[in-house]
Amino acid sequence: MSKRPITHWTVHELNKIVAKKFEAAAKCQPGPKRQKLLREAKRYKTLLEKKTSMVSADA
Repeated sequence: MSKRPITHWTVHELNKIVAKKFEAAAKCQPGPKRQKLLREAKRYKTLLEKKTSMVSADA
């Protein structure tokens, strides 16, 4: 399975995913599970930033 996030999500969906990942990471104790959630949140956040820049460039 690929580690790369799927790019067909909308900006709104990506915002919800990032918020959910950060919220879950805040509830976890420091450790591997929390680091995994933070890594995923960071990956989705960069994808979101790229997507918003592409949308703003198209407009």
